[in-house]
Amino acid sequence: MAENKKQHYVPQCYLRYFQFSKNEIYYFSKSSGLYTNKNIGSVCQIADFYTLYNSSDPLLIEKLLDRKEESMLGLILDNAKKIVKTYNRSSNITFAEFKKFRKDIISRQIVIQYLRTPRYRESKIKNDMLSIKYEINQLLSSNKSNFKVTEIGLTCDEPEVHSSVITSEELIKNLTNELLTGTWELLYSLNADIYTSDEPVCIESFSNIPVSTCETLEYFENVYYPLNPNLAIHIYRGKGTTPDRNDSFQFKILDDTELKKLNLLIKQNARDLVFSKSKFKYADNGKIEDAEP
Repeated sequence: MAENKKQHYVPQCYLRYFQFSKNEIYYFSKSSGLYTNKNIGSVCQIADFYTLYNSSDPLLIEKLLDRKEESMLGLILDNAKKIVKTYNRSSNITFAEFKKFRKDIISRQIVIQYLRTPRYRESKIKNDMLSIKYEINQLLSSNKSNFKVTEIGLTCDEPEVHSSVITSEELIKNLTNELLTGTWELLYSLNADIYTSDEPVCIESFSNIPVSTCETLEYFENVYYPLNPNLAIHIYRGKGTTPDRNDSFQFKILDDTELKKLNLLIKQNARDLVFSKSKFKYADNGKIEDAEP
């Protein structure tokens, strides 16, 4: 290829719902401590992140995400915007707009976002390498060898690793079904200041189960996925909870303390960048470091 291609691991169509002006998004960087803004095209992207150099179609993953997944995501986000305009303050409600999209379709988009990030890729590669090391040691042990692998030099084609994940309908279906075992609610912010980040899917796993990043969705206790500054999906499960078997959503208006707690969780889950359409207007002194409860 003549030049590198910017490839977004968080879709631009998603980020635009958090822009403060056309194609401009405001963020806090955990690594630098800076508050600033950039063009949406310049954030949450890595050159040739998905490019398959050894494939007859190097942009296969990019095309798959763009044409199949992001087109459906755009429809879901557009209907979430309509909910903001016409929301009903009932404590338990099925929104007409969301009835057009079953929970399994929304779940799929949450799963795709979870799978497509650098954090997931890095964790999967690390886990795969540990598995290879373990298998080699088991082989040596079975042959009564005195050798043991302590360090192993392995390389992999990282986009190919991601390709095997993004194109695995079995994996996507299994993780989608995991989300369907939870109870769903829509969290509403009257201040319109729900944050998002460069890791939009925020997962809390059961505390008694040690898991790696690429396994967290299988063992989730809580999943949060902001749709726009007003709305976030919350899926939860645990002792005493029974999953809803229809497409209804519980509806909850967040008070200031609950919003601050959610935003802190989103900040902690971020890889680096935290986004706020209001420029963190409702954080203490406009600084999210000070917004921790």
